[in-house]
Amino acid sequence: MRFAPKLCALFLVFIPVAGHAQNGFTVSDIRDRGYLSCGVNPGLAGFAWVDENGKWKGFDVDFCRAVAAAVLGNADAVRFVPIATVNRFTVLQSGEVDLLAHNTTWTFTRDVEQGIDFAGINYYDGQALLVPAAKRDEGLKQLKGKSVCVQSGTTGERNLRDFSEVQKLDLKIVVGKNEVEATDKYLDGTCAALSDDQSFLASLRSRMPKPEAHAFLSAKLSDEPLGPAVRHGDAQWTAIVRWTLNVMIAGEEFDVSSSNIRAISPQENDATRRRLAGLDAKFGEPAGLSPTWAFDVISQVGNYSEIFERNLGSKTPLGLPRTVNANWLDGGMMYSLPLQ
Repeated sequence: MRFAPKLCALFLVFIPVAGHAQNGFTVSDIRDRGYLSCGVNPGLAGFAWVDENGKWKGFDVDFCRAVAAAVLGNADAVRFVPIATVNRFTVLQSGEVDLLAHNTTWTFTRDVEQGIDFAGINYYDGQALLVPAAKRDEGLKQLKGKSVCVQSGTTGERNLRDFSEVQKLDLKIVVGKNEVEATDKYLDGTCAALSDDQSFLASLRSRMPKPEAHAFLSAKLSDEPLGPAVRHGDAQWTAIVRWTLNVMIAGEEFDVSSSNIRAISPQENDATRRRLAGLDAKFGEPAGLSPTWAFDVISQVGNYSEIFERNLGSKTPLGLPRTVNANWLDGGMMYSLPLQ
């Protein structure tokens, strides 16, 4: 029996699925066509981008690949669809994509009004302010009455207005139609700062001409729980995406990775490790998945730690620390729901 961490992520509650599926049309469509259609934010370094060999890579890309491994047994059976931030929900609702892995914040309005379901949180983020590094030590006072750039179609504009009012900064908010326009206005001096989720800003900074010339202020404007989203109305599909995420988190927690998963034997005492290794013949059956679906996820893509460090961690251009995204055993907020 394991002891639960502080209950700080109870909003990841699992909604049971009766039988094999409720309205399980998405899985049937995916299997009929032979690939998962996944919507991503194009060109977002660390999360979704195309490398010099024309191959998609990134944290969100790897999550899409993990879901494809769960459903089809093949992590490469994915078609990536680049989507602009402002259009992401429309594209998902239209059925053009099966899954939205697009650094999207889980909010009340989106959850209850947009016709989408969030399947979990795969990155705890927060809105930040990027300024020239030479001005970092001046703090918030440097921004009083100044212009701050933010992109359209995100929660950032509202957060920035609320922050300006609370801090009495009288900010002049400049809204770019997309991240390119917002970033260009910051770089040409139109805005004294650029505001967005910190992970997003870290990605943008890594592609600036001189990344070291830009730094974050210590202020945090909001909490931004990011996660994958699916269309509302298919309980089986929502559950599969949710539990794929939990399998990856459990892999780290129970020390099961792509490098050691094949060494786990049928005599393993821990039931969770056996399920992750594909050694429980009934695991996956209620969701319409094969007994080896979790094995396929971890062996082909990796556990949560592996995809984080590969795409976002200290040895990457983004250099993001785990902090709250560490496993709960290491003081973070990531822990898996029970794989029972």
